[in-house]
Amino acid sequence: MNLAGLLIRKERLRRDWSQEGLCKGICAVSYLSKIEQGKIVPSDEILEALFSRLGIHWENTGKPGLEEQIKRCLEALLSGNKAAFQEEKQQLDYLGENLQCSPFMVDILLLDAFAKEEPAPLDEELECLMDQHQLALQRTLQRRFNEAVALWPIPWMLLACGEYHHNQGQYIAALEVLRQAYDTAAEEGYPFLMLDSQSYMGNCCANMRDIPRMLQHYTIAERLARALKQETVVEVLEYNIAATNLECGRTEEAYRYFSQKDNLSAMGFHKLAICCEKLGKPDEAFTALDAAEKRIPDDAWEPALAHMMLDLVRYRLEHPDYLKDSCYGTMLLQCFQELKEKLPIGYAMFHMPWVMEWYKANRQYRQACALLDNFPEKIE
Repeated sequence: MNLAGLLIRKERLRRDWSQEGLCKGICAVSYLSKIEQGKIVPSDEILEALFSRLGIHWENTGKPGLEEQIKRCLEALLSGNKAAFQEEKQQLDYLGENLQCSPFMVDILLLDAFAKEEPAPLDEELECLMDQHQLALQRTLQRRFNEAVALWPIPWMLLACGEYHHNQGQYIAALEVLRQAYDTAAEEGYPFLMLDSQSYMGNCCANMRDIPRMLQHYTIAERLARALKQETVVEVLEYNIAATNLECGRTEEAYRYFSQKDNLSAMGFHKLAICCEKLGKPDEAFTALDAAEKRIPDDAWEPALAHMMLDLVRYRLEHPDYLKDSCYGTMLLQCFQELKEKLPIGYAMFHMPWVMEWYKANRQYRQACALLDNFPEKIE
């Protein structure tokens, strides 16, 4: 199948037209069938007539500089420099307006997909038109990362694969592929990919509660971030270190960070409230929870889950005998389940100590063992 044939077939089916109805007065039905199957290349006159009847505006020639701009946009994407990609994509949108019905359609649709906040794969029918590199990008959009790396083992693909393993809680596998991503990015000169690879390696170690290795990776990531003027990344690294200290029982160290930090996010205030809960500072904990509630509308993630997490802390503060309260258990297990389903696994892992505490206090040892079996890489 070729691009023109695919476009004709898709638009004909979308309109629920028969082949006979479309090609009447233009060509034979058998000829149209061969066009749609990509078995023949029709004349420009027949294509123009079919496109005209379907209302398709076909751009057979690109605008000056379009092909080079597509290459620059793709290079920016694969460099890991998000700001540069956005700039190049804006320029491509200007040059490539109305070119989704053109020989550049696949490239433009792929770049459009990666520019969205929540990328989605292209129609599988387009895969027959893709070259190996385009297909690798499609496999990434489909979250088939191992296949994507096999098709195109570049640093960006390796990083995407490592990020996926990290988000699934497969930290050992993630570390292996992220190390490859970092090494190849260093060899090929992609500092933004080096930064992201080290950050995710640090995240993996943090979630495995390996503080020394976490700090090793975060130290390298911080140097790269400062060199690249990515101050937001530096702030995230500092936050992650404090959150890991909290998870590992270093509550005083975590409290020093969260209590002195200006302009905390909703989850930052959530961590501060937990620090205060553990340190016996209930009034300060309630103040932090109230501040977190006010910040939720500004945080670009699941607001309902944020409220659930805050409600758990508040419930524990208000009910010292929460381990004997079935309402608390229901709230906790529902929140834990939704965190596993909707967010990277690290969020659920953070709440595992309270789930284990609930199971043990209520002698639900089978559930506790099953939970440990499901998180083999995450619990000491």
